[in-house]
Order: sequence, then C-alpha cells, then structure tokens
Amino acid sequence: MKRPFLALITFFVLALPVYSYSADAKITNATVAAVDDGVTIAFVVADAFDKDIEEAIKSGLDTSFTFRVKIERKKTLWFDKNEAELSFKHTVKYDTLRDEYQVTFEEDENRVERTKDALVMKSLMSTCAGITLAPEGGLVKGAEYEIMAMAELHTVKLPMGLDYLLFFVKLWDFETDWHTVIFSP
Repeated sequence: MKRPFLALITFFVLALPVYSYSADAKITNATVAAVDDGVTIAFVVADAFDKDIEEAIKSGLDTSFTFRVKIERKKTLWFDKNEAELSFKHTVKYDTLRDEYQVTFEEDENRVERTKDALVMKSLMSTCAGITLAPEGGLVKGAEYEIMAMAELHTVKLPMGLDYLLFFVKLWDFETDWHTVIFSP
C-alpha cells in the first residue's frame, strides 16, 4: 500500500512544477500586417525564463526556442484551409571563456548575435521581429484568416550517458498555447 502512494506523491512532486511553469509562458504583443502577397507577424514570448533555465544556459547548455507560425483561411461550411506554415529556432549558447551569449537566428540565414548582457539575450531569444508567411495563391481580399503562433523551449540533448545522469534537465522544456490573431486583407 505504501509503494503506490509513494510513487503517486513522487509523480506529483516532479510533474506539478513543470505544469505550473509551462502555464506561465505565453505569446504576447502580436502584431500582424499585410505585405505584398502575404502576412507579416511579430510577437514576444513572455515569462519564458526562470532561474533554473537561466542557470542551465549559464552552465553552457545549448537551449532553443522553436517557433511555429501558420496561417489558415476561415471557412464557414467546411474545415479551415491551412495556407502556409513555418517553423524556425532561436538558439543560445553561453561561452564561459568569453563570458558572452551567442544567439543564432535560424529564420535569418543563421545570423548570430553576441552579447554579455543576460537581459539582451532573453530579449533576443524570446522576440520574433517579423516573419512573413506567403500562401501559394496569395491572400484572398475580404476573406478571413487566422494567424497562429506558438513557442517551445527545448534544451539540447546532452552527450551520451549524461542525459540519464542529469534526467531532471528535461523538466525545463515547455510549450506555449497557440496565440491566434484574426486578420482580413
């Protein structure tokens, strides 16, 4: 009788902090603008960093935000039509010798920015400055679209064997809910 009860308590002690933290991160400040043949979206992931994640990054553990952005055309009689979808990463690596963060932007041809300031690094990691989605046939004037964005944080896999030794590192992973903006060109 004691073993199942102990296992249940252990599960809740390990699972609840992950659930409570991942519920805090969210997409905010989303702006949408029409461009020539598509839509540009910009947004910020708020509350994406806590002390444990900052310490993991500072220890040299590569960490990535994966952003997923998609546009769907709303239809009233049938399923919504997925018009375009894009996925890209922001990855941070801390260089302990230089005491600086290196942030790589996959959506910008793997552009790299370096900074010694942790606040600047957090801003670079959690801000999507403007991604353009262009449906193949272009946007239909007067049609209603949903532009959706979400973010996931993943720590990069550790070398063989260390992932079993440091199993708790996986507890830092999270994903936000989809943030939706209704748009009509």
